[in-house]
Amino acid sequence: RFFTQGLVDRIAHARRHLATFLGADPDGAALVGNTTTGVAVVLQSLGLRPGDEILSTDHGYGAVGLSIQRECRRTGAESRVLPIPLEATDEQVVEAVREALRPGRTRLLVVDQITSATARLFPVAAIAATAREQGVPVLVDAAHVPGMLSATVAGVGADFWVGNLHKWAYAPRGTAVLVVAPQW
Repeated sequence: RFFTQGLVDRIAHARRHLATFLGADPDGAALVGNTTTGVAVVLQSLGLRPGDEILSTDHGYGAVGLSIQRECRRTGAESRVLPIPLEATDEQVVEAVREALRPGRTRLLVVDQITSATARLFPVAAIAATAREQGVPVLVDAAHVPGMLSATVAGVGADFWVGNLHKWAYAPRGTAVLVVAPQW
């Protein structure tokens, strides 16, 4: 009966509570197995073609980079990795992203909110605003954010945001949330 009676309602109930916890729109939130899965869902939803590119930074998580490469091989799109010096200021990071974006060609910018390797906090709200000015959608890899930062998903302003709940929100493994902006 657990699987046949009321499962959809229970999932919707959990999704609403998790979206509230994260400061996200419940209608744009979906439960996914982990951040890497959420990234793959976004990548496969873009309809990439040859000539398109996905821009990421050299601070990205390895599995996310592999997902980007896989989708680019599958579609003929290009992956470009922007080097960001570890000692770069927030302003320098935003400026580097601004200069690297190619409106009309860059179909997605992928950026970590907190980097896995160094725990660097990126200024994702400012990065998202800069990308939005140029018409480039942003995917924020927030794997380490839920439960660690009080920042809300809505405050980031990204088109896509995905975070694991099994780290600092202490949920079971295999619990993550993908948040998608209404226009998507």
